[in-house]
Amino acid sequence: FPAKPEPVPLGADFINDPRYFTLLREVLATPKDALLIFRNKSMQTAAQGRKPCDGFRGYHKGSGILYVRQLPALLTEMFVDLVRLYRLGAAYPGALCYALIKIPYYRIMYRALTSRFKFRAFFGRDDYNTEHTIRTLEMRRAGVLSVGINHGLPVPETVSGVWRYLDFDLYYVFGERLYRKYYKSTWSSKMKVKAVGSFGMPPDQLALLDRPRPKDIIIFLSAASELEVFLDWIGPIARRFSDRKVYLKYRKNSIDIIDNLPANVIH
Repeated sequence: FPAKPEPVPLGADFINDPRYFTLLREVLATPKDALLIFRNKSMQTAAQGRKPCDGFRGYHKGSGILYVRQLPALLTEMFVDLVRLYRLGAAYPGALCYALIKIPYYRIMYRALTSRFKFRAFFGRDDYNTEHTIRTLEMRRAGVLSVGINHGLPVPETVSGVWRYLDFDLYYVFGERLYRKYYKSTWSSKMKVKAVGSFGMPPDQLALLDRPRPKDIIIFLSAASELEVFLDWIGPIARRFSDRKVYLKYRKNSIDIIDNLPANVIH
């Protein structure tokens, strides 16, 4: 008989980002409450011994279990899906057709994962990967809350094919403007979108937000299509508010800042 799935409070998609592990440690009572899910075996091997992973245990996403009694229904479902997807994708370029044909494999892989582990929630960091939609479907099927969080901002295009179609149960974003203006019609209607600001800001810094602070200005720059316009604004803004410091935040290897900026501009 199939064994009962192991209860795990949180399944956590692995990415090698120290801020991510800081966040996990803040929301968990202990690292043992989370199970890191690596995207492949090589990623799992490379992460062994790394300090951020201390106290966490993990498996790669193909570590699930299927039982003999599950196979007839699964194989039937897989065959039906393959036939439908082939009919849909046969006229498409080979790479796209192949991507469609792989979908049933991902479905069964995540079903096997939920057969082995009973997550209360799964935290995905792969909103840019279409595979996350298959995982969300399988997590919902197993009664698991699928949670995601945005990766930066879509620049320079604003409406990005990468983020055009998302499906989580709960999706955290910096702010709701992009969702309401550009993505609401294509993001899943089952998905709750919640603005939380930057997850990289630790609680001690968040606690400072209500304290009095100077009226200095910070300008975040990126390689967006409107960059030249933004650069033209820096000087007038700094001269208009000459009593304040104007901080520029940008990647120095991707943007050449204009010369002759006012003395109150810091970059």
